[in-house]
Amino acid sequence: RSTRCAKASDRQCRLEPLNTAGIFLQPRWLKNMTSTHTTPLIIDVRSPGEFATGHVRGSVNIPLDRFAQAIAEAVPDKSAPVILCCASGGRSGMACDYMQQMGYQQVSNGGSAGAVSMQCGLPIDRL
Repeated sequence: RSTRCAKASDRQCRLEPLNTAGIFLQPRWLKNMTSTHTTPLIIDVRSPGEFATGHVRGSVNIPLDRFAQAIAEAVPDKSAPVILCCASGGRSGMACDYMQQMGYQQVSNGGSAGAVSMQCGLPIDRL
């Protein structure tokens, strides 16, 4: 299953499907971000309660209902690489679309926190 931003034509926010063995393939956005040698900021847009039950190590919690007010302060550099995640990719897709409309250049919808954890090789932490 693929996860996309709200815009179906936006290829940058695509999460590659599972291969036949059930293992996630490395998505293009992760290859592009890691080739620049700049560590992407991972933003989890779930509620604080959801974030506390398990989130990617080092991720920042900016709930979707506060996202528009908080993103400019959290990520002032519009060229910084950002990976967004949530429970399934729906909310992070909306946040990804919003950031692109605001002029952010390297923003990607990573899908679920679990998928981002596996793809980036980072553990899940709980509060």
